[in-house]
Amino acid sequence: MYPTVEIVDGELWRVMTAGMKEPLSGEETTALMDYVCGQNSDGYGEGFEQHPIKTPDGEIYVGHSEIAALQRAD
Repeated sequence: MYPTVEIVDGELWRVMTAGMKEPLSGEETTALMDYVCGQNSDGYGEGFEQHPIKTPDGEIYVGHSEIAALQRAD
């Protein structure tokens, strides 16, 4: 799994991409989502909330939010 960001409709979104060899069961999907939420709030994402990112328009902080979508890429 690796983190990236994307701009969607003018908003910065955190994106976590996981490569799977086969589809996940409902229980496995729930466990993955719980893990990603934990990483966004206490792991990977914590640094974004605590340290500014310099942009041409000033400094920004990327706050934590719940997972808005789960998308499968084939």
